[in-house]
Amino acid sequence: MTSTTKPCSTLEQRRAAHAWSFIEHVSKNQNLLIPDKSNPTRLNATDKVKKLGTEIKKLSTRIIASGLGQAMTFRHAKQAAPLLEQTISQWLLNDRAEKFNEQPKPDGKDLIDKIIHSSSAKLRDQTEEALAYLPWLSRFAEAAGLMDKPDDNHGEH
Repeated sequence: MTSTTKPCSTLEQRRAAHAWSFIEHVSKNQNLLIPDKSNPTRLNATDKVKKLGTEIKKLSTRIIASGLGQAMTFRHAKQAAPLLEQTISQWLLNDRAEKFNEQPKPDGKDLIDKIIHSSSAKLRDQTEEALAYLPWLSRFAEAAGLMDKPDDNHGEH
């Protein structure tokens, strides 16, 4: 018997699939990160990609330290990584779809609005889900070369 339906995915598999599709999107479309050529003081594309990777890596710590609402508000105010806001927002607000959507909605502002109007239980669930999603995003960003590699001569001895 042949079935055309897709086998059920676990939530962990959907997290991984969504994070991977986002990293693929960024890797294939680095022009989204290229700065305005008229302003030479801005970061070049490689630096922008590395900055996105750094922001991905820092977000879990910010959420743990300050909470999801404050961490996302900080991200939104800095406007340093709008694509990161977009993927987190999509994951938390779009029923955990397996694929990153290139459309800009929902974005960080939509997520902030949802957080402000959420119950304590819903906010706790969103926070836990963001913290479960971010390790996938971080590992895939590292694997795709979107983060600076740690210096092998420094760190643990």
